[in-house]
Amino acid sequence: MTGTDELTEDLTAIDGWLQRNAPTSHRTLRPGLDHAQLAALNTRYGFPLHPDLQTLLSWHDGCTHKALAFQIWTDFIFEESAFMYEETQDFPPDFWDPHWVPIATDLGLKMIIIDHKPPAGRVMLFDGVDGMYEKPISPSLGSMISRVRQALEKSAPLNGRRAAVSDGALNWPEIPALPPR
Repeated sequence: MTGTDELTEDLTAIDGWLQRNAPTSHRTLRPGLDHAQLAALNTRYGFPLHPDLQTLLSWHDGCTHKALAFQIWTDFIFEESAFMYEETQDFPPDFWDPHWVPIATDLGLKMIIIDHKPPAGRVMLFDGVDGMYEKPISPSLGSMISRVRQALEKSAPLNGRRAAVSDGALNWPEIPALPPR
């Protein structure tokens, strides 16, 4: 099985989990991009998008409703590709690299981006105040999505948080610290 096949399997599993457990968040997911729409996005960026990113955007192209949207990572809303492209076009070149493709936002100043500079495909955190964090969130989008799937299906912790559903919407509350013994 290729990495793209594994990513597709993880996304399909997440889709099913959301349908069963967080239907409100699932309903916010936009339809995926077709081949023509992906080609147009590649043209806008001026380079081919990473295959994992194309797989993600073929699955769903972000969310329609921010308040109850699917959080693709703890506290980060999966955003529509065209919106994210437009949001970054006015960033100064000494602050923003055109090879960074954003996929999610915390609705503030932070974004999760896919870095298309070699080694392409790393998942990074960009802060609108501090700039790019040096350590990747994940070596690949496939690896990140796999971790999200495991956290959902097994109620496993992810970044000190655990998936919870309230009124049909997925959120990631912090896991309370245990009191000292």
